[in-house]
Amino acid sequence: MSLHKLILNNLQETQLSIAELQDLTPVSLPTLRKAIQELSDAKWIHVTGQSESSGGRPAMLFGLDPSYYAIVSVHLQLPGIRLITSDVKGTVLNESVIYENLVPTPEKSFRAIKRYMADMQEQFTDRSILGIGIASPGYIDPESGNILSIERVKGWQNFPICDHLRAFSGLPVYIANDIDCMALAEFQHSRTSLENNLMYVGFDEGVKVSMFLNGQLYKGAFGNVGLIMGQFYRSEAHHTSHDVLTIHGINSRFEELVDQLSDKQAKDYDHLQSIIDPRQRLQAIFEHNVNHDPICQHCVTELVQALVKAVLTTTYLIHPDVIVIGGVLSTAPISIYKQIESDIYTALPSLFANHLTIRQAELSQPNRATIGASHHFLTTYLSDQITDPLNPSVVN
Repeated sequence: MSLHKLILNNLQETQLSIAELQDLTPVSLPTLRKAIQELSDAKWIHVTGQSESSGGRPAMLFGLDPSYYAIVSVHLQLPGIRLITSDVKGTVLNESVIYENLVPTPEKSFRAIKRYMADMQEQFTDRSILGIGIASPGYIDPESGNILSIERVKGWQNFPICDHLRAFSGLPVYIANDIDCMALAEFQHSRTSLENNLMYVGFDEGVKVSMFLNGQLYKGAFGNVGLIMGQFYRSEAHHTSHDVLTIHGINSRFEELVDQLSDKQAKDYDHLQSIIDPRQRLQAIFEHNVNHDPICQHCVTELVQALVKAVLTTTYLIHPDVIVIGGVLSTAPISIYKQIESDIYTALPSLFANHLTIRQAELSQPNRATIGASHHFLTTYLSDQITDPLNPSVVN
């Protein structure tokens, strides 16, 4: 890694003095000062303040300069596409959601991202866009970064989205799994050290466990390691054919249980049945569970039983220090999270349970995957051998 990138990497999460940077970089002080000046001139870093004085002259502190560069990030939610433009510190400058409740074709999605890029270049004429970060479900080619398959939606197979966007923009494009991006955003927000072994349990249209092992995100051969096969964890008490470890599966299970009621009893659930958006209905099911509604309690019990089994299996495999329960469950009522937490701790041997920290995700806003894609872009950009932070417009 070049000296410039090493300095920027060290300043991603904190502000440091020249003396502190010298402890982290294997160069002489004059060489370090020259690199700092070059990065300041290129508008990557700036003076952010002074260190606390212990009697002498306080040292200047340097940090990332958020005023010049920008990153465009895309979350292929499918249905829906969420796009943001952010600065290098992750602050969102612009946000857009398109194709709500629709699954666009890959070609339509590509054209929409192109339009958004053009709009952002016109809107932010005082900024230089570094590149594009993508958060995507499904399987990803580790070499090209292109989408191999998103199995839950038709038409999204073997689509070279990264190649298309690189050719169009002339900029770097980096892609990662969307749950991994949620995890990156969560750990950055909560300032959780990646030096621990971490598990982020993301529940959405399926469950994926993002794993950070020995300080690194473990991606696996197809960029989707940690995907939980819901049919392996069905509730023992209720032999349902539905995959309750998906949002649509819980909704289908709810509809199935309501259909088994008499017409008079079923009318009590008309208000829930009228909620079309599956995520919004799931949140309503969570709330009615808290109020002891029997059908909603039934659905939540099946979800919790299946999820706890999946988490326990993965916990035994990798022995994490921290487990974060996230995705849609980041907004679940605290009583549901506490039930998940209690069931996990109860099932673990005391040696594991005493070592492990479990918490509910703090970050719950809809754009958390795009924020994570921006963070993943910058981290990858600063480790990429073919990009030059002093001349971002040139990709070798």
